[in-house]
Amino acid sequence: MLLREGEQVRLRDLGSTNGCFVNQARVTDQVLNHGDEVRLGGAALMFYVDSLPATEQSSSTDSSNTLVQFDVDRYTRVFTPKGTLAGPYYHVQLKACRKAAADGVGYLVIDLSDVEAVSDNAFRALAGLRKEMAESGGELMICSINARVRDTLVESGAMEDFDDVIFSDSAAARAFIIRCMTSPGRLSR
Repeated sequence: MLLREGEQVRLRDLGSTNGCFVNQARVTDQVLNHGDEVRLGGAALMFYVDSLPATEQSSSTDSSNTLVQFDVDRYTRVFTPKGTLAGPYYHVQLKACRKAAADGVGYLVIDLSDVEAVSDNAFRALAGLRKEMAESGGELMICSINARVRDTLVESGAMEDFDDVIFSDSAAARAFIIRCMTSPGRLSR
């Protein structure tokens, strides 16, 4: 189980058979640090945390904005931003997504479960990145959006850009990725 505690993310093993490992050491309860390798069963994840630089934090309405990134495998990265995707913070998010795409990550999952609001511009920018990724055979997906964020998505006119890749949670997005990786051609839900 992953728990967010303020600015920290904690990994807690709930009695799994195979155990949880951080940097090759078995753990039952561990605060994760930037760059940690996490192994859960047969899956290896890289844990990344990006925060706004101090100069941008002072102009942000939410100074606790944090971007957590997991490399699920070589081709899949999950982003879990916190707070709002607006102003300078969405630029940080978009930059991290563009870097992941440039690094060869084929599937980007943006888990919005800890996001209260997203600006129209942020959705338009993510829609543009999704089109760029699709041209190179990749995919950008969104999961765990609340009603307020969904309303913004509709109002921004970007709903049609994401309608086929909005998932109820990150597990549903991961199942879609596995189907894509194991089936030839593009899949639709």
